[in-house]
Amino acid sequence: MNSKISIDSQCIFIEKDIDTAEFVDYIYTSELRGPDPRSKSRTMKIGQVNGIFRITKTNLEVKLLRGMEWDPNNRCYLAARAKILKLYSSSNEFAEKAAFQSG
Repeated sequence: MNSKISIDSQCIFIEKDIDTAEFVDYIYTSELRGPDPRSKSRTMKIGQVNGIFRITKTNLEVKLLRGMEWDPNNRCYLAARAKILKLYSSSNEFAEKAAFQSG
């Protein structure tokens, strides 16, 4: 049986949490996946994990405030950050919600 627990870095949901004159905070969320007891080769959703990052409005500096558990290389953070900055560059507004999807 596959006993590895992992996060689904191919589908990340991003939502604006706090928006002030100086900064905007985003929470990004992904599924936590673990072994499916019905199959040796499949996984199933066993929970979700969250992280938080902040964008300073004056210079668009991005700071990771809380990384996701089970994501030691911050792949989900990097994808979420890139998605929000790309949306900002095309609209000059900070998105309320977004999603990063690949694969």
